[in-house]
Amino acid sequence: RGRVPVVGRSRSRSRSPRRNAAPGPTAADDFDRHVDLFIELNELDERSSSVLRTLTRTRASQVMGLAGPENAFLIRGVRNKSAAVMNRLQKVQEGRCGGEPFQALPRLIEDFILANDIGESSAD
Repeated sequence: RGRVPVVGRSRSRSRSPRRNAAPGPTAADDFDRHVDLFIELNELDERSSSVLRTLTRTRASQVMGLAGPENAFLIRGVRNKSAAVMNRLQKVQEGRCGGEPFQALPRLIEDFILANDIGESSAD
C-alpha cells in the first residue's frame, strides 16, 4: 500500500543552511566600511587612506579612535587631517597608543551625533 502524502508539509526537514544561499556580510566587510567612513568623513588624501587600509585591525582601530582613549573618530581642530592621521599612526607604531576597544565611548557617541547631524532633542 502507498502512503498518502500530507498536504502542506514539505518532505525536507533539514535544519542545515541552504547550500545556494548567498553569504551575508562578514566582520571584515563591516570593518572595511568603518575604515571607508573614517576616510570619507575626515576627507583624507590618497596617501594616508592607503596607509590606513594596510594596517592591522588593532592598529587601524587605534588610529581611527575606536580603541584607546587618545583619539577621536572625527578629526577636529587641525589644518591637515591627513597629516594628523600619519601622526597618529606614528604614535601607534611607537606603542604610545593603546587601550581597549571603545574606551572613549562618550567621544565616539559625540562624533556619531555630529557626523549624522542629529539635533539636540534627538541626541538626549
